[in-house]
Amino acid sequence: MSVTPEPSRSRPVILVAEDEPIIAIELADSLTMAGFDVAGPFATGAQAEDWLKTGAPDAAILDNLLQDGPCDDSQAVSRGEVCP
Repeated sequence: MSVTPEPSRSRPVILVAEDEPIIAIELADSLTMAGFDVAGPFATGAQAEDWLKTGAPDAAILDNLLQDGPCDDSQAVSRGEVCP
């Protein structure tokens, strides 16, 4: 899995935080084929939060329990406030 830097803003960006590799790859591939840019997939909340310091997703798909613990909505996706 590769972690995507800030994608171009020509398409909506979806942040994916998922620690199961097969699920993460399937989600990322499906979103890309549907016309979205994907930030991630990130296996830990810390990785997602690092990306959020400079990136701003249009939406997020968050696993409830990542490698480093409960997701806690990645700080409500950096205060963009999301619904879990």
